[in-house]
This record gives sequence, C-alpha cells and structure tokens, in this order.
Amino acid sequence: EQNVLSVLPIWHAYERTVAYFMFFMGSKMYYTNPKNFKNDLRKNKIVHIVAVPRLWEAVYKAIMAEIQSKPVIARNIILGLIDNARKYAKTKRFLKNNYIYNETPTVIEKICAFFEKTVRYPMFFVTDKVIFSKLKKVVGFDTLQTLISGGGALLPHIAEFYEAMGCALLVGYGMTETSPILSVSRRDNNKIYSAGQPLTNTEFLVVDPETMKSVPQGQKGLVLAKGPQVMKGYYKDEENTQKVLLPNGYINTGDLGWLCKDGSIVLVGRLKDIIVLSNGENIESDAIEEACLDSDCINQIVLTGQDQNALSALVVPNFDNINKIYNLNVCSISDLNCNKELKLKILKELQTKIKNRPNYRVFERLSDINFIDECTVENGMMTQTLKIKKNIVCEKYKKEIQMMYSN
Repeated sequence: EQNVLSVLPIWHAYERTVAYFMFFMGSKMYYTNPKNFKNDLRKNKIVHIVAVPRLWEAVYKAIMAEIQSKPVIARNIILGLIDNARKYAKTKRFLKNNYIYNETPTVIEKICAFFEKTVRYPMFFVTDKVIFSKLKKVVGFDTLQTLISGGGALLPHIAEFYEAMGCALLVGYGMTETSPILSVSRRDNNKIYSAGQPLTNTEFLVVDPETMKSVPQGQKGLVLAKGPQVMKGYYKDEENTQKVLLPNGYINTGDLGWLCKDGSIVLVGRLKDIIVLSNGENIESDAIEEACLDSDCINQIVLTGQDQNALSALVVPNFDNINKIYNLNVCSISDLNCNKELKLKILKELQTKIKNRPNYRVFERLSDINFIDECTVENGMMTQTLKIKKNIVCEKYKKEIQMMYSN
C-alpha cells in the first residue's frame, strides 16, 4: 500500500484522473490544502504527491527564505553548494543525451561534461549528505518516491532545484478536452523542461500557426494532439467544436511548443499569450515570466507590451526577501513604487534573468516594472488551479500600465 497526498480541487479533471489511477493501483488517497500540507505530509508517510506547480514553488520559496535568513557567510556557502548541485545534475543529463537544448552533443562536448561532472562530484556529495538529506527530513520529503506536477507550467529553476535534490518531479500535460492527460514524464526518462512523452496511442503534431503545415522536429509551432482521450466535441456547441477539432482528427491545444527526438513535448507558452510589439516582433510572454520568477524579490509577474515599443511588467513583490536583501523595512505597494532606486535595482535583476535565457533577443528586455497586490483566487485574479488570469489583471491595472509607457 502506498500513501498518496493530493493538493488539488477534488472536482478538477486532473485530480479525478490521478485519483482513479491511484485507487486502481491499490493506493490510499489523502486530501489536503496548502495550509495543512506540511502536517499531513509528515503524519501520513506519503510516497506520492499530486499537485500544481504553485505548490512546488511555495516549498522552494520557503526553503530559500530559510536560507536567506542565515548569516551572510553561511548563506553564501549553502547557495554555492546548491548551485554546484544543479550544475552537476545538468552534466549528468548532458552525458545521457537528455538535455533538450543539445540532444546530440559532440564527443568533445561529452568529454568536457564528464570532466565537469568529475570536478563537481565531491561538492555535490557533501551537499547531498549535509544539506539535501536534512532538507528532505525538515520538509517531510524523506519518504517520497514521486512528485507529480500538472495543471500549469513548471518553472525551469524549480525543476532544476528538485532534480538537484534527488526528487523525481514528473510533469504531465493536457487539457480538460483531452480527458485530461496527453503526456507525462517517466521516471526512467524524466527530461526536465519538457512535459514528458505522449501516452500510448497519443500523437503530437507541431505546425506553423498561420499555414497549419507541420514544422521540422525541434522547431517551435502550434501544438496539435490526437488520441482516444480527445473529446468528441463541446455539448450542443458545434461552432466552438469546429474551432478546436480539426478535419485531420487533431485537436488544437492553443499551446506553443516543439518536439524532442524521443517525442517529448516542450511547451513555451500559449498562442493567445504572445505579445506583439509595435515593431512587429512576437514575444512569448510565458517564457520570459518564468525567467523572472527565478528572482527572490518577486512572487508573481504579468508581462505587458501589446502594441507598445517595449515590454514592461506588473510585479507582485516578496516583501520579506526585499527587506532582507536590501536591508529595508517597506511593507506597502505604494512605498515600493515610490522607491525609484529600489525599483531600478529589481528591474536590472529581472533584465539579467531574461538576458541569461537561451536564445535571448535584445527586444525582450524590460523597460519598466510596477508593483501590484498579490493575485489570488479570492480576489478573482487566479483560477482554481492557481493560474493568473492575465487579461483580468491587465484590465484592473490598465492605468498603471499606461503610466509605465508615458514616463
């Protein structure tokens, strides 16, 4: 018997599917919420956890906040060891041809990766025994075998952290219209940054959004999917059914992505979330937002810039970390927005995060930011699966967005 902990709304298609599978496998299901998560995790000797990316982000941020509270020397040593562990894990992936940005490395590249892995191993061994083993016990992860994430995009730096810590964080992808799972990572082929391989009898096709013709493997485009789990249509709504169900049997997911050589799907955003600048450049907002969320100073971000000459962003701050890092005592959004010097420092940090992304383009830099209140389910700014409702956020802060472009 294996105990499973679910941190999902029980009515959600993702939760229902996983629950039925777990029951079929003879597992015992426990239900919890973010408030009681930590206690329920420790009390019930959980082996598998099912959650949305927001939970894994919350656990990561709690760990980072604890590290940030330590004296400067200890903090820098711990952060250095964790960074080394991340890079060590990356070299292991590279040597297994499991790195999505270079699936066919040359012999020279593999030799360099092997040398780097060898050099980093002693520090990783210390980190694993001294830091990660203690972290797992404190958080309650010492009995875990599998972490399952779905219902939204998992941030790259979050995936890297759990990989470095030795936790099998498996990502799934799908939509309600596909019952709801199309792909999922496997323990024996957990290709991080991807949403896993398609299920049995399921196919992905990546096409040019304008011509709807297939694009070469590795090239970005609109993701189509076909399989027995795809719906027959919307109930008594033929018009919308025809918009998503194509004559060739595929469903238009509305997502942008590309395929790895083994069929793993890598998602880069939503077609409707593309921002088109006034110079005609198309920008995938999700990927840039993910890069910015690596900052300890922010909790949430919504990119703006449609029909403007540059990008800007609405940012939800992390007050605790901002005060610790910059030795301040600010506690309100207005105070942050009035502090031009602090704003500039955080803007520069976010610009660096964006610039360090693979395939960075110069027009992806941020021209300005504005701090806003937290987006929650209660205030109508998030869905029940904790995704930000970008259109509603932008509508609410329409004046603030206009001000960023009028300065």
